Amino acid sequence: MALTFSRRPLAWHVSALAVIVLFMACGCGDRGPAVPDSSTPTGAVASLMRAIDLRDEQMVINCYASTADPAYPRAMARVLAANKALEKATAAKLGRDAAKLLAAAGGPNWQVFLQYEGAVEKIEGDTATLTCPDGAVVHLVREQGQWKILRSDAASGDADMARARAVLERFADAIESVAAQVQAGQLKDIKLLRARLRAGLEEALSEPPPPATRVTF
Repeated sequence: MALTFSRRPLAWHVSALAVIVLFMACGCGDRGPAVPDSSTPTGAVASLMRAIDLRDEQMVINCYASTADPAYPRAMARVLAANKALEKATAAKLGRDAAKLLAAAGGPNWQVFLQYEGAVEKIEGDTATLTCPDGAVVHLVREQGQWKILRSDAASGDADMARARAVLERFADAIESVAAQVQAGQLKDIKLLRARLRAGLEEALSEPPPPATRVTF
């Protein structure tokens, strides 16, 4: 179930689905000093990819502007924390080799991101956009000399942000549930673990049905 960075629209990676794809690659990247430089908009987005590579919850939060919706990066951080808990439980109960099977085999996502072709920076004072050829846009603001992510057009409206956060929260729920089952000794086979995880993630990606309306006569 190795999932790696792909050449999808840039804003897609900064949206909720960024973590959904990239969390499986966490732990496979270089854990040395952070290289991306947030003095440029491109570097700011690369810093987010780096934070995801390192599963650094606080670094993820710090990549977002102070004016961004705080619930969204916190939800991203929760997914990373859940993934670390799953890896720890898997290593303890099934061994390090089993834990490594949960990680992707690709290289650090932030390094791949810096090779992304076609993204165009446009800076106007302390605001900037990073636009892809397909029209996807990442919006950034400069705070104390550093560029921070405000939002992407993949999650630009209130309804979309709420939906994105809901997906991330359900995603974290699914990972935490599997981690608890592993820790309790209920999942002792790596194939079953991965199947249970995949099922949970697929369910998290599905839209929940609208609440039923009760009519009283």
